[in-house]
Amino acid sequence: MKAKFYISALSVNSENGENISPKGEEFIEALKKAGYQIYMPLKWREYSEIEKEIDKYGALIALIDDYWTSSTWKVSELTYSLNGVGADEVKPIGKPLPTFVFWIDKPLDLAFLRHLNEPIYLSRKVSQAIKEIERYLLRPNQHRITNQ
Repeated sequence: MKAKFYISALSVNSENGENISPKGEEFIEALKKAGYQIYMPLKWREYSEIEKEIDKYGALIALIDDYWTSSTWKVSELTYSLNGVGADEVKPIGKPLPTFVFWIDKPLDLAFLRHLNEPIYLSRKVSQAIKEIERYLLRPNQHRITNQ
């Protein structure tokens, strides 16, 4: 069975309802086509519920764009996955989960990431990003993708 991913994405309200970016949709469809299970909640829930969901899926992919960076809720998902520190700051630091970053537009300099366990930066080309995920899952302890 293929891996399951919690997807950290921010939707934008438009005349067609709530949507993520077209490139984000393309990435999600490629994950599904490759046989991965995804969970992509787009509505707010309590942090404790979010953290339980991330733990349940065991890996996180953040689809980051300018909208995503404006959300403390989304940043909290990423920091929880990387360090296991919950929003309530009561939990001890846990084991980092596999955490991937897929840049929707252009790579951004997110200063807070410099102080956390490093996420795995994926290629901006969707087909290449899927291959990088597959390579990582085959050898999780030997592989770090650092191309931002």
